[in-house]
Amino acid sequence: MAELYPTSLKLSELKVPPSAGERYLLDRLSNTLSDDFEVYFKPVFNGEVIDVVVLRKGCGVVLITVRDWNLREVTLDDDGQWADPVAGEPLIAPNQQVKGCKWNMFNLHISGLVEKAALNENFQKVVHPFVFFYQSTKQDINALCGPVEETMRQGRAQLIGQHKKKEINDQKYKEP
Repeated sequence: MAELYPTSLKLSELKVPPSAGERYLLDRLSNTLSDDFEVYFKPVFNGEVIDVVVLRKGCGVVLITVRDWNLREVTLDDDGQWADPVAGEPLIAPNQQVKGCKWNMFNLHISGLVEKAALNENFQKVVHPFVFFYQSTKQDINALCGPVEETMRQGRAQLIGQHKKKEINDQKYKEP
């Protein structure tokens, strides 16, 4: 059983207790992973907070952002902008948030890691970002993300075709 920080008993005493999704994930991780894993809830890295962090010495770090959103009530446009149309508010893209935490780990929190990653791309695999959508099915995620992924695939295919036909130069092809 993985070590949980804070312990299960102390989680209920926190000023802001875990959400249902966070609680489910913490229970699942702590009961499923072996003793050589450490699971942290809401650790703070120089003021930056991530929902769940899983560590295993000699293997790496997993960063997990947990969302209890009903994905049937969320929209995602072709530009990757998330929104809650019921509340009429934009949402912070959870995938971008957790990827940002990963790069901050490299650039700010773990000394020397960015240099090692620049020399050997395998060091980028030391930190893995994930998003956990509590009570969402694969069909919910596909319904939300599928159309955007298809638009991106078509755009990429069009760009590759233009480059092959020399309709655009290398510089334009490599632009983000």
